[in-house]
Amino acid sequence: MIPRLTEVPLLSKAKIAASDFDRLYKLSHTTTETAGELRYPITGNVSFSNINFAYPNRPDVPIFQNLSFDLRAGECVAIVGPSGSGKSTIAALLQRLYEPSDGVILFDKHRLGSTDIRWLREHVAVVSQSANLFDASVTENIAYGSSVGIEEIQRAARAANIHDFIMSLPEGYETRLGENASLISGGQAQRLQIARALVRRSNILILDEATSALDVDNAKAILDTIVKIKEVSLSRFHCEMEVRADISPAQRCSSPTR
Repeated sequence: MIPRLTEVPLLSKAKIAASDFDRLYKLSHTTTETAGELRYPITGNVSFSNINFAYPNRPDVPIFQNLSFDLRAGECVAIVGPSGSGKSTIAALLQRLYEPSDGVILFDKHRLGSTDIRWLREHVAVVSQSANLFDASVTENIAYGSSVGIEEIQRAARAANIHDFIMSLPEGYETRLGENASLISGGQAQRLQIARALVRRSNILILDEATSALDVDNAKAILDTIVKIKEVSLSRFHCEMEVRADISPAQRCSSPTR
């Protein structure tokens, strides 16, 4: 039986879904991701020493070879480069989403691979390119992953310059955002992500291409917010990852690096 043209997209999606399910079903049950027991004060001092890395599904394509650099507490560091150069990979390695094949990453002279994974991720906040918000209230979206009261939520919202907008919504902080935050703009969604990161009071804040999906005006407003946060020392270390080849936005950080 030959499928009708209207059914072809559905069949294609079903084929992809079946392939994805088969891949997940065959994944190994063993992982080193949760290895590590160290819990120590994370102040923002980070060192990459002779890091070699390739993604597991493409081991023959090296991303980093002998990568070394140091980040110090209190710095705002921008890592700038073209698409595919490894900027987001650095962010992933800092969160232990992947492990380097060689070399060592140190947090305050402690090996990152020996760090308790839950402890690490409680002290590293990430704002990504896509606003990962949910069909829940503003309060629930900002507090996601944290156990904080409304006072802390409002403090973070004011720091992210989103409090006044929230108060203008029909139900204030109890307003639901809709699926994929469809009821607010991209700039507002990014500010909510920043507020979520700030409410955790993490010492390391990673901005992984946080403005690349925004228009020029919204991107400038978000960068102004980030600079304001840095000036009032709400986070000891800011790392902004930008896809843009233009280094001008990154020059607002203390240490732009290509």
